[in-house]
Parts: sequence; C-alpha cells; structure tokens
Amino acid sequence: MAWLAVPPPGQGAPDAKSVVVNGLLVQNLIGAPSPDRSFWSIAVEAQLYVAFPLLLLMVRRWGAVVMVAAVTLVVATVGIVGPHVSGLDVFVIQSPPDLAALFAVGILTAGIVSASRARRSWPWAWLAFAAAAPVLATVWWQGSVWTLDHLFWVDLTLGPAVGCLLAALATGHPAALLRLLDARPLRSLGSSSYSLYLTHGPIVVVVYELIVAGRVRQGVPAFLVSLALVLPLTIVFARVFASVFEIPFGQHRGWAGVRSAGTHRRATSPG
Repeated sequence: MAWLAVPPPGQGAPDAKSVVVNGLLVQNLIGAPSPDRSFWSIAVEAQLYVAFPLLLLMVRRWGAVVMVAAVTLVVATVGIVGPHVSGLDVFVIQSPPDLAALFAVGILTAGIVSASRARRSWPWAWLAFAAAAPVLATVWWQGSVWTLDHLFWVDLTLGPAVGCLLAALATGHPAALLRLLDARPLRSLGSSSYSLYLTHGPIVVVVYELIVAGRVRQGVPAFLVSLALVLPLTIVFARVFASVFEIPFGQHRGWAGVRSAGTHRRATSPG
C-alpha cells in the first residue's frame, strides 16, 4: 500500500532497508521509513516475548510481586533518566519501556486464574475503580496536551487498574460488563481485533489522502466522512485478513496443522 498508493504521513516511501528492518522486528531500534505506523508495536511485543522466560523464572524464584516491582523500578529509572541522556530519549519514544512494566503486570494478573478462592473473592472491580479514579481525574484536570506529554507515566499509573479489571473479569465480575464483552458481535470483532489493529493504518491513510482530502472540508466534516468510509472497510478487511493469516495459526500449531485443517475442509466440503 505504501509503495503503490501513498506512504503514511511523515514517512518516505519504504525502501529495501524498511523491508529488512521490519522483517527482523527491530524497527523500534533502527530507523527506516515505515510502511505502517502500527508496526513499531510488533517489534516491542516480539522483544517482550524474548524476555518472557526470564520474567517467568523471576516469578518462580522470587514471586510475581517482586518481578513486577523489579521491572517497574528499571522502567521508571529509564523514564526519569531518558530525557536527559542523548540516544536514550529516542529509545523511550520509539520503544516505550513502560510497556515492559505493563507486560509484567499482565503476568501477575494471569495468576488470578489459579489463585486461591480467598484471593479470587477480592473486590477486584472496585479495586480497579479505586486505582483508575485518581489517574483519570488527573487526565481530565490537566487536559489532552499534558496527557500526551506524560503518556509514559499515565500508562504506568493505569497499569494496576487495568490489571485489577482483568482479574475482576476473570473471576466473573462485574457480570454486566462480562455479558457485554461476551456478546456475539464483540466476540466476532475480537477474533480479528489484532488484524484490525495491524491493517487499519494504511486503509485510513489511503481513504483520506485519495478520497476525502480536497473534497471534504477539513475538521469535523472530513473526520465524519472518513469514519463512515473507513469503519466498515477496515472491519471487513480485517476479517478476511485474520481468516487467512491469524485465526488458522491461533487454532493450530505450525504449518502442518494448518495444512491438515485445510485438507480436511476441502475433503468435507459439499461438492
């Protein structure tokens, strides 16, 4: 899309370096024209999964709380020192280390699945509300510009609230929210949500640059027209993309399982 239609805003046309850097999942560490703004997160996720075994080892030896505290301490130190060290400040922007702390919180939260009945009976939903309230109040008071300038710390402070909310949902509370998330439309959307995240960027850019820009007045009118065009298009495209590239590999381990499932479908299909 970036080669044949239009590259993302602020990016040049992707080159051979873009292919190599993105293919090796180091686009957050090595600069190259990006074909899709969403790709930076794939590199961070891959690098976090490389560290995943080490975090699990820390959980086994010292406990999940110690692991989260250690990771958060390192991340907070990088966040404090980063703006004052040349090169490290770029790393903080391109590879937000706060995601490592949130990843660690996720590991801690996953333990609720096998926790004791007493621990599972904690008022996790209320704890989530209590943890989120002061952060959201600060965001409301300071405004969007301040929030974007301090997104690193906003992410960190919202982490415990999100972890408590996930724990609440895992233990069946609040029931109303659980029913909403379990509704068929949301479950269907969730089955292709990652593909939607990965593929929406180029579609948004192409629709706006080639259809909306110059034909619709900038501001709210351009936004509404773009939204009306992009929303159904991205959802449909993500469903197709997920059915080919994501869902088969979520259901089967490796190429052998995918090929076997495809052979079985062809053998059992009518006609």
